[in-house]
Amino acid sequence: MISISGLFKEFIILSSIIFIHEIGHLFFAYVFKWHILKIDIYPFGGCISFSQSLNKPILEEFIILIGGYITQIIYFLTMYVLYNNNLITIYNFNIFKKYCIIIFIFNLLPIHPLDGSKLISLLLYKIFSFNVVNKLKIIISFVAIFILLSNYTYFLNYNISIIFIYLIIKNIKEIKYIKYIFKKFLLERYLYNIKFYKTKVIKNNNIKKMKRDKKHIFYINNKYITEKDVLNGIFKNYDIA
Repeated sequence: MISISGLFKEFIILSSIIFIHEIGHLFFAYVFKWHILKIDIYPFGGCISFSQSLNKPILEEFIILIGGYITQIIYFLTMYVLYNNNLITIYNFNIFKKYCIIIFIFNLLPIHPLDGSKLISLLLYKIFSFNVVNKLKIIISFVAIFILLSNYTYFLNYNISIIFIYLIIKNIKEIKYIKYIFKKFLLERYLYNIKFYKTKVIKNNNIKKMKRDKKHIFYINNKYITEKDVLNGIFKNYDIA
């Protein structure tokens, strides 16, 4: 009976940390008027899907991303103050602190779809094209999974192998969507009048060099052609409906 109540207490504490973390993401998503498609909650954290443009500003996505960590830190500081004022027992606070650290670090792992992978992708978008970053994201994910799973004893002790099985399946599925995601990225730019403040010149019509947060001018046959004209040549014969 004691062990069951202890596990229940740990479950409540862990769930509260995950909930507060996701509330941080949701709050800033609401501020920037991002449309939420669905929210999935797992034992190791949550995953929010947005029915949102792939061409949203990188800064907005970054703020939404760190929003979870901001609220989690505030939650930890609040519990620390309560603990220092003897309103929480040392036993309960130690459980809370353990899970808070685990969730914080685990979510920072560079594995899709964890926050760490998203953070690295946002940084890479500043350097590489949209298409390249989507491929690098998967490569980095599998490398990280391989390195972590190489310490097999660790995962037996903590019984979290099932989590990495889920992450492997998630990344395998993501590989199938790479081409679709890139086409969606291009189609949004073709259909909508998205404003960008920086311009990148691309030689020939190599659309795979297109980047987030930038509009493009293509230099083809000694002529400068707008991004809209290049995309028009790609999508004009497609049945968009």
